[in-house]
Amino acid sequence: MYLVCYGTRPEALKLLPLWKELGSSCKILFTGQHPDITKDIIDSPDYKLEIPRGQPLDILGAHILLKVTHIISEFDTIIVQGDTISAFICALSAFHNNKRLVHVEAGLRTFDKTSPFPEESYRCMISKMADYHFCPTDNARCNLLQENITKGVYVVGNTIVDTFRDVIPDSRFPYKNYLLVTLHRRENRGSKMLRMWEQLNKIVDYNIVYITHPSLPQAREHLTCTLIEPQDYPSMVSLIMNSQGIISDSGGLQEEAVCARKKILVCRDTTERPETISSGWGLLIDDNIIDNMSFFDVEMTGCDNIYGENVSKKIVKELVYDC
Repeated sequence: MYLVCYGTRPEALKLLPLWKELGSSCKILFTGQHPDITKDIIDSPDYKLEIPRGQPLDILGAHILLKVTHIISEFDTIIVQGDTISAFICALSAFHNNKRLVHVEAGLRTFDKTSPFPEESYRCMISKMADYHFCPTDNARCNLLQENITKGVYVVGNTIVDTFRDVIPDSRFPYKNYLLVTLHRRENRGSKMLRMWEQLNKIVDYNIVYITHPSLPQAREHLTCTLIEPQDYPSMVSLIMNSQGIISDSGGLQEEAVCARKKILVCRDTTERPETISSGWGLLIDDNIIDNMSFFDVEMTGCDNIYGENVSKKIVKELVYDC
């Protein structure tokens, strides 16, 4: 029996198609970080933790570890996704309990433990404990090989392509000629975030539709553009598909932009998804938005999705075959 673990909205989105593909052979554990914005994705997990809100990472991690150990001990195989604290803590508990550990979206690296922080270190440590590494790209596989991780490594694509493909977009749509913007990363907060907000206020060729983040309520004090609350996924897909492009420091949006054939300015100094940049759909700009707006004027021709297709089926096929 498989236990699929998640705690945040991006994890839920990327594990949803895998959970559906596994069917009755798996149970779901929700570690509780994003209770309000994951209900529309997975509304009834088999296990749901109650954790304190707004805690430092070490206290949050300790709470999760204490509560998941007795659950994880009951399963044969534990599945985690990506690089969050929930993925790391569940992986650690699986390792302590000598359980088979599956890492979905394995092998992403920036080789800078401070960017993104703390995700880069979490995913590196998960790789050291995992038995199965399902990589989204050949580049991710090569990263693992450089770390002498050679067993149980598979290149399958990224499961977000399955979620993005299957969603029915929200047809209600009030915005025109806009760029979709999300900014939230820890390493961008402070003076860098203020500089980016100032630049957004100066953009005149496009409307800016900015999705606020719960951890940055002060955005409302600085921005003069259209501010909206976090969206359910059908609405988010509509926002992406109808936009003229994206400005973001999000990891997931770097993948979704490619799925939607939309250009994205990546507001980070490095990225663990270099494929989005090399494909031409993304441009890495740190906090320099204004000087790179011409990126949206360059037309792109169609190409195959670098993040694959039918990814969840490939993962389940490998797991079932190995069993």
